[in-house]
Amino acid sequence: MQKAKEELANRVYRKVIILYILVTFFYTILYTYLGITLLLFNNALSFVALLIIYDDIHSPKYEKAISLLVQLSAIYNITCAVLVFGWGYGFELFLLAFIAIHYLFMAKNQYIKFTIIFFQITFYLTLYLMLKDAPKEYGGELFKNIIYIINFSALVFGFLFLHNNLNIIGAINILNLEKEKESYKDIAKYDFLTGLYTRLPMMNIINEILKNLESNKTNSVCIVLCDLDNFKNINDTYGHAFGDKVLSTASASLKSSFSKYGTISRWGGEEFLAVLENQEIDHAKSIIQQARQNIESSKIDNIRITATFGAVYLENPQTNLRLDEIIKNVDELLYVGKNSGKNRLVFKKI
Repeated sequence: MQKAKEELANRVYRKVIILYILVTFFYTILYTYLGITLLLFNNALSFVALLIIYDDIHSPKYEKAISLLVQLSAIYNITCAVLVFGWGYGFELFLLAFIAIHYLFMAKNQYIKFTIIFFQITFYLTLYLMLKDAPKEYGGELFKNIIYIINFSALVFGFLFLHNNLNIIGAINILNLEKEKESYKDIAKYDFLTGLYTRLPMMNIINEILKNLESNKTNSVCIVLCDLDNFKNINDTYGHAFGDKVLSTASASLKSSFSKYGTISRWGGEEFLAVLENQEIDHAKSIIQQARQNIESSKIDNIRITATFGAVYLENPQTNLRLDEIIKNVDELLYVGKNSGKNRLVFKKI
């Protein structure tokens, strides 16, 4: 999405340059026809310079420099046109347009923005006071009106073009923000170390399963709490890096054991919570015992790792099921296992 935004912004930038090249070419022809040497020379020079640099405008390396060059060139050519033609031919409208563009789209630094705008307004008013009463030197009133309409139309077209394309870029910005929000949600949803669900999404999953159990959509639920044995001693003895390795290895083993039959999460610290749905009671016990044995057999750097499990088994119909009470029961069973020698499963049907 970010790449699409950059590509679109680059295309808009190129279109603006092309538009300015075409406008410069048009006025070069007009000044040739009118025989205004100064304006012809200025626009011809700008036109040739733009053609020379056109191939480099897609490069981020030159973008700011070229943008500044184009702005200065445009302001210089417009100012010369105002000085030569006088006030009221519509060239002064472009100076007002630059003030609006700088206010809406340019520098993010407010001090710089308003400093530039102040000088632009001062410059505009100075030209107005100098030229408002100057006599017309080119054509009559009809010619003046035609040039004014041409300039006004070019200005309106330019603003419509900018508005349309900047709205598209704005829409992409909104999509980028939404995508970032979703990314943050994913970060909160999964544990960074183990890749398992974190507590909150797991609670939502279990609550939904319990609702299904109450409504007889689910036949049985088994909630399993696993705690790695002696993990604090492992951390203190071998360091937190080794502790993280133990957690990663244990989580991978638990995921392999439970994912086929249910969902596994990192509940907190060295605790993991799993939920099994629609499993016969003996099969549920077998799944948990196999998970315990898998952890026991996965030695890390010749260090033996074990875990204790507490589990409650619920069958329908059940009513008024509260997750916090169920977790409390599972936690109590877990600590019965801890106090009975660890590395075992304590199982209870409710």
